[in-house]
Amino acid sequence: MYGSARAAAIDARRIRLEAAATGWSGRGRGRPYTFYSPQFRAVTESDPPSRARKRNAPRTPSRKPAQHNEDRLLRTILDAVAVGVAQLKDRRFVWVNPAFCRIFGVAEKDVLGAMTERFYPSRSDFEAFGKDAYPGLARGEVFQTERLMRRGDGALRWMWMVERAVDPGDEEAGSIWTLEDVYDLRTAQEALRQSEARYRSLIESLPDIVYSFVPATGERFYSPQVESLFGLTAEQPSRHREFWHDAIHPDDLPHVDALLERSQAGSSFKLEYRVRGP
Repeated sequence: MYGSARAAAIDARRIRLEAAATGWSGRGRGRPYTFYSPQFRAVTESDPPSRARKRNAPRTPSRKPAQHNEDRLLRTILDAVAVGVAQLKDRRFVWVNPAFCRIFGVAEKDVLGAMTERFYPSRSDFEAFGKDAYPGLARGEVFQTERLMRRGDGALRWMWMVERAVDPGDEEAGSIWTLEDVYDLRTAQEALRQSEARYRSLIESLPDIVYSFVPATGERFYSPQVESLFGLTAEQPSRHREFWHDAIHPDDLPHVDALLERSQAGSSFKLEYRVRGP
């Protein structure tokens, strides 16, 4: 009797636990619903195997910390480079790095959202850039150019510009600008060009033949007066490495070679010798 009563009590408790664990379902106001009793939560939360399964379940590693580190590294690099970098959408600035603001002499808050037109010398320059650059960008090409651009203070500076589409198939993705101020370099190159032009004008006005030879590179220069003496253009002897040496009279050649050998040490000399004409 006692054993049967105990078994019945155990069976009753099992039934209550099963009922508590499953809950019950019904329909109210035309909508299905499921009710879980508080005992269901108690049974579920106190189930040791369930807790063990949760504890031992493999965890999926989160990519957020790694992605955050990559973003921070990329931002650090872009902030440190000396080249201006900007992200554009519909020819408006979405993002610029500190070098861009320094090159154009503007604050970041004054650039973001603004049209790129403000940095061109004129409206026509702005439109011309769009016609030159954007058809190629849509085909996945990289556009490179050197143009005058306007700083925030109104000064015009030569800029070397490179633009690339983020996704050539998606105009909404925008493009990336990189810019470098080459005004000082271009100014120096122009000054050198003008200096060379003045030097050449001076040489060409002299009645004598002026020539130079660089042994290390083989570079040669002859003034136009070589034409009057040898009947050749200045370009013709330049193509022949030993032209001037071969034109020296054989009797004077040993003395000339000896002086040329000493001149390699950097000493200057004056020499008179004969050359053979045509």
